[in-house]
Amino acid sequence: MEDYNDIDTKALAYAQRREGRCLGKVSPNTYLWSCKKDHQWEAPYKNMKQNYRWCNICQKEHADGYNEELGLVFEYSGNQHYQIVPFFHLQGQMNLDAQIYCDWEKRALCYREG
Repeated sequence: MEDYNDIDTKALAYAQRREGRCLGKVSPNTYLWSCKKDHQWEAPYKNMKQNYRWCNICQKEHADGYNEELGLVFEYSGNQHYQIVPFFHLQGQMNLDAQIYCDWEKRALCYREG
């Protein structure tokens, strides 16, 4: 069994590597995290590290690819971007609406940034 202080040190180091912060414990196994854009969420350190997870909000802001020579951003949009797919939309229409909104935000960002 790991020492809690050891986990604290590892959590702090993990957050720093991801350009964020570990703000502290909210329960024995769960921490409050913050990314470089100040989005905050709670998650266990072990889940974050094992799945190499970080901020879900920032993750949705990233495009699938960018061609620097053409100045072209591209995004692959599977069926889950247009219709309810149970694997991606556990809460049905609410999740699909959130996906559509995120896609709209990405398009708006591309237009703004040129």
